[in-house]
Amino acid sequence: NGRGYELPDTSAAITDEAGHFELAGLPRGFIQLVVRASGYFFTELATIRDVPATNEVLRMARAGSIRVTVTDKTGHSLSRYEDHELLVEATLTGGQQIRWANGTILVSENGVADFSNMPPAEYHITSRPNPGTREKYTSEQIVTVKPGECAEVKMVYE
Repeated sequence: NGRGYELPDTSAAITDEAGHFELAGLPRGFIQLVVRASGYFFTELATIRDVPATNEVLRMARAGSIRVTVTDKTGHSLSRYEDHELLVEATLTGGQQIRWANGTILVSENGVADFSNMPPAEYHITSRPNPGTREKYTSEQIVTVKPGECAEVKMVYE
């Protein structure tokens, strides 16, 4: 049906000052596009488009971010727990996976995990050692991401 194949090479384009771009040499059929810009998220990730096409309008919206600080109960920054690196996971309310961003990231050496370009929504934030079980090591935090703002979360390992 013309769907479900990978291109042998990645096609990419950078927009000009007016936001125009061209992807040349694509085979006839259908395509799913991904658009990236710092501070924004692509609102039409699941849209299937016809190829060839002209004058397609791709929409982006202002994103927010989440900064997660991980500490022990005395307030010291943690990047490891019981000799395992730490992960922080952001899941949309309702358990939906985050398709437009990496929903699980490693905690940095300074005890911080930054999620950028997050669509405005309510997220459930959890943390666990890697490798490890889904057992709760910290209490789940619920945070609302707003356009252009950074939501702050503190995860405490007891």
